[in-house]
Amino acid sequence: MRIFSYTTVVLLCVLGAAFVGISLQQNEVVPESSIKIMTYNIGTIWKRSNQYDATVASIIKQESPDIVLLQEAFLPKAEKLAQLLHYKMLSIPGEKRQHVQILSRYPLKLKATIKLDSYDGDGQNVVCAEVETEIGQLLACSVYLTSVRSEIEKDTWDDTAKLAMISLKEIVADTSRSKEAEELLNWLDPMEYSHVVIGGDFNSLFLSKAARTMRNVYGDSSWFNPSLFTSSHKIQGLHLPVKVDYIFLSDELSSSGTKIIKESPGDHYPVITNVHLN
Repeated sequence: MRIFSYTTVVLLCVLGAAFVGISLQQNEVVPESSIKIMTYNIGTIWKRSNQYDATVASIIKQESPDIVLLQEAFLPKAEKLAQLLHYKMLSIPGEKRQHVQILSRYPLKLKATIKLDSYDGDGQNVVCAEVETEIGQLLACSVYLTSVRSEIEKDTWDDTAKLAMISLKEIVADTSRSKEAEELLNWLDPMEYSHVVIGGDFNSLFLSKAARTMRNVYGDSSWFNPSLFTSSHKIQGLHLPVKVDYIFLSDELSSSGTKIIKESPGDHYPVITNVHLN
């Protein structure tokens, strides 16, 4: 009973904040000198087909982002997606699977890539590139943090009470994701870029310790925006918005018009925002 009382209180807070966010968004003006950034987990490798890739490409093309931060973008599918969209693709030497990838209309150059210590998957789970854009040079990073699914039993996803307990733990305790978020910030700090965009599948709810850790340093493009309270994942059974995909910005950048595109053949929806200088 306490779990559901807690969930009810959180939902009431979410609804109140959503009302404020919607009111603010109605007055948002997108500056002309802005670029579109999208983050998109395009789905697990076993689901892929030519039609699947064409659908993903169609969704991206429809929104026409300037930079796309991809997760679960395994080769050679990422190459095919870049070809379908006529985007430039980042070259990552020595990385066979390329779980994280970056596509861009602009010239881009690999800056760095890393497998965070707490990450339990194969290959690198963060990649960053220098991108020459209309608003100046950006450091753009695509990120994938450890999935909660990989750490719990499969039958848990059908148990609402267990899901609520897992969600509570994500909010109050250290987890793989919060540790990875802290490590990511420490890794990025010495790079000293003034314009930074970090997008990806953080596998973390908006109240989680991992998301809060990121917000301690970077602005959340969905903050005070209805997209913060909109699910970006298709999971069922949890009585909270399952927002796990984010775009974070350095202090010198602002965002407007952030939204979640409720269309996708995979289990995640893409998130897109307009980024401009302060």
